[in-house]
Amino acid sequence: MLTRRFISTLLLSLCFVINSSCQEIDTGFIKENLAKISYPLDTEASAIVLLEKYTVEYSQKKTVHKIIKILRSDAADLANVTVLYPLLGNTINLTGTTFNLDGDKLVVTPLQNDDKHYKSLGNNTGELSFTMPAVKEGSVIEYTYVVVTGFNFSPPVWHIQEKYPKIISEYELIFPNLLDFKSISHVNEKVASFPGVQEAMKSTNTFCNIATGKETRSSLWLRKNVEAIKEEPYVLNINKNVERMEIRFTGMSVQSGYGNFQNSWEMINNEFWQAGSFKQLESKNKFFNEVVDSISEADTSEDAMIRSIYCYVRSHFDCKPDYELSRSVDLHDIFKSKKGNIFTINLLLTAMLMHAHISASPTLISTTSNLPLLKDLPILDRANYMSCTVTKRDSSIICLDASDKNNVYGFLPPYCYNGFAWVCGPTGRGIQLTTDMLLDKTISAMRMYDFTDSSAKLELVQKLGLVQSENLRKTWAEDEKKAQDYLDKNIQDLPGDIAVLTKKINNIDNPDTNLVIKLVCNFTLDKKADHYFLSATAFNTFRDNPFKSTVRILPIEFSYKTDYKYCLTVNLPQNMEPDTVRKPILVDYEAGAMTYGKVMNYTPDLHIFTLNSTLSINVTQFSNESYGSIRDFFQKMIKENNEMLTFKRTKKI
Repeated sequence: MLTRRFISTLLLSLCFVINSSCQEIDTGFIKENLAKISYPLDTEASAIVLLEKYTVEYSQKKTVHKIIKILRSDAADLANVTVLYPLLGNTINLTGTTFNLDGDKLVVTPLQNDDKHYKSLGNNTGELSFTMPAVKEGSVIEYTYVVVTGFNFSPPVWHIQEKYPKIISEYELIFPNLLDFKSISHVNEKVASFPGVQEAMKSTNTFCNIATGKETRSSLWLRKNVEAIKEEPYVLNINKNVERMEIRFTGMSVQSGYGNFQNSWEMINNEFWQAGSFKQLESKNKFFNEVVDSISEADTSEDAMIRSIYCYVRSHFDCKPDYELSRSVDLHDIFKSKKGNIFTINLLLTAMLMHAHISASPTLISTTSNLPLLKDLPILDRANYMSCTVTKRDSSIICLDASDKNNVYGFLPPYCYNGFAWVCGPTGRGIQLTTDMLLDKTISAMRMYDFTDSSAKLELVQKLGLVQSENLRKTWAEDEKKAQDYLDKNIQDLPGDIAVLTKKINNIDNPDTNLVIKLVCNFTLDKKADHYFLSATAFNTFRDNPFKSTVRILPIEFSYKTDYKYCLTVNLPQNMEPDTVRKPILVDYEAGAMTYGKVMNYTPDLHIFTLNSTLSINVTQFSNESYGSIRDFFQKMIKENNEMLTFKRTKKI
């Protein structure tokens, strides 16, 4: 925990630095921080940002000023900085200094021209890279650069939380009165308003806003004591949980009145639906006739038509590995070439379904690798994917993506379920795509039989869920050897001394079916042993607890719901029996949100031992406050799942 005295002293020092120009940095402040070897905010941090400030002038420039303390040598990469800028502008006033201590003497090393490198990246984009000189463990580096930007409806994002902790992070926006904006913040603290910077710095509030109203307005946000973001297991997109803020200009006062920018999904929808590529959806598109008529002759029901058209597009069109939300697509050219990207192939699928009088609509999505779309404000550059949404006559919905030959009919790839999505159309509507909409059912079975005094047969069958099957097919499509590697990994994980007789993966080429793995093996037994040991499960979904840390900061996110069933059957010989048959076990979390069960049974007359275990994850999103009990659930489940079964020999054959 930070002490009040430490916070007060450091923030008051920083208050002076903030109100000084970069050439007039207080040497006392620098020497004080050069002497520090750690900070209470994060005693294990390899570096700490003492101050960063972004100043964005809406039509002119962006200024970045940073002061960073290097605490460990592994953070020396912070001395290497890359800046992108428009070539029509230029980068100016780049200054930098590295500070070190030589005994009590302050050593100042300024950034030289030889440390700066410029190059063009094309598309009016330049790159400036520079390396701060004389950086070592214990250094303090300070640099400022200014980039001419020009007007932008979306000023640069304020990345508040990053790899290293920050004492102070500021973002100032300077803009004329005629513009209105909306700030979209994801910050763990509520914002408090103050009349000036000094009042904000002296307050105990950690997220502050200072606004002024003149001919040119400015709004300054200040965030204190920002913890570093750290990776944790089962987080779909860490960026979704990182503190940040985005600014979007929403309207402007003009002589004729007030003009709105694209500040509603309805406005976006109208623009898209009136654009050339979307208008084609409502055209006659007679070039579809031959294919759609042929499908109609064979399949007349609504379900059959949807599936057949989807399967036709999925199998006949090759997708380029890119996404471009273009407004000038020619569907006829795509149809003839049998090639497109995610956007054009799913737009073509939508058009063909509409041609067959199916209610289909293109749908804008932000994938889980991206920040989610917002219901209240359209940030179109977050929309990095398009699918097709079909509304059937009974009002039920089917989500389709024909852009990959291994996608499964009836649902989208897991990375598409990222919250709000927009279904385009004459009116348009928003829908929610959540990970709770996906369920992956896997069934595994192992049978042990044909015992001799030195061996037994093992037969293993695993029917993978459709989500896992899709993911594996896509991986194997990149490299056929990976399918064999997957089989070999499963074989290595099998218990005991095993020789594989046959191995096979079924249904590899049918994306709408479950992958089925089949193994037949010889299990070697020790002739002299009186007891034999067998793992309670052959396919360990969770061999170790993924939640090792005792503390959790981020929420827990599973990609889909899970229903896993495992059945073991052992046909024992006359001279063997189980050592113990335990009572049924049920581990439950939050009344069925997650459950694990295990049941053993032995029928002496038939010499058959069975074990059935189940794992169900019925909720995919949990807050970090649930972490301790979730960690305990997994620990209990894994302990039971890793149990060794014991069988004893009762007499010699």
